Amino acid sequence: MSAFTNYNDVSKDYDENRKSIDVKLYTGYLLARSNKSLDELLILDAGCGTGNYSRDLLDEGVGKVSILDASEGMLGVAREKLKSHIADDRVADIQQHSLPSIPHKDDHFDAVMFNLVLHHLGDVASNCKVESTSFPKTANAIQEAYRVLRPGGVLFISTCSTEQMLSTLWYFNIIVPPRDRYMKRWAPIPILRHFIRDAGFKHTDVTVSLNTTAMAWETHSHLEGPLSKEWRNGSSYFSQATDEEIDQIIARVITMREEGTLQKFFDDHEAARSIMGQLTTIMAVK
Repeated sequence: MSAFTNYNDVSKDYDENRKSIDVKLYTGYLLARSNKSLDELLILDAGCGTGNYSRDLLDEGVGKVSILDASEGMLGVAREKLKSHIADDRVADIQQHSLPSIPHKDDHFDAVMFNLVLHHLGDVASNCKVESTSFPKTANAIQEAYRVLRPGGVLFISTCSTEQMLSTLWYFNIIVPPRDRYMKRWAPIPILRHFIRDAGFKHTDVTVSLNTTAMAWETHSHLEGPLSKEWRNGSSYFSQATDEEIDQIIARVITMREEGTLQKFFDDHEAARSIMGQLTTIMAVK
């Protein structure tokens, strides 16, 4: 399970707020790097959530997916969403399982995806210094991905950089203490690249999309969204804020709305997003 979010509960509202991101980037990279056609590929969606990425990849022509997640609630939604693909034998298996271990044999998959997943594993950097030893479970998950990938297979990691969290995610920055705690759960990009290199991957690319948001645009741009629990369920950030901090977030949104500053607060973060993006994708080849 996530170290801090109850996804059995969140699964009820999750798809109101979230969608897959940059799936065509994944398929394009696989076509460029693989010696197989899309319909020959088997992809592991590790920490699949409600199956948005798996569904969209299958719709794009990927042959088969395997999915795993620690939350039975999320897997239940995924099963329903993938029902037609399951009937067509394009979902190889569905497992309830907690990362970082991956319950598959060596050299099995053409690609492994960790889509906004690794910060849920329970690693937390110390107050004084963020270093590679702060994220042992993240390192282990990347090692496991390397093990289960076939030679030439691709690892995809979608994540947020420290700078993106500080500057572009407007709802992270309504109050500071939960943001700063939350950021300690995310391995910085240089540390992720260190883990990827140490695991044995031979080539790494990093890309940033300026046109995507972590939550669906309609959710992301709803300025009074943080007032609603259903809206807040769209981001795990809110689940590690205390009840008192949630009350402070709500109070500040109401104050900014009444003072007429809420739109500018949003716009300032959007201006930063147009320059540095909100999400980073790392792609590594075994």
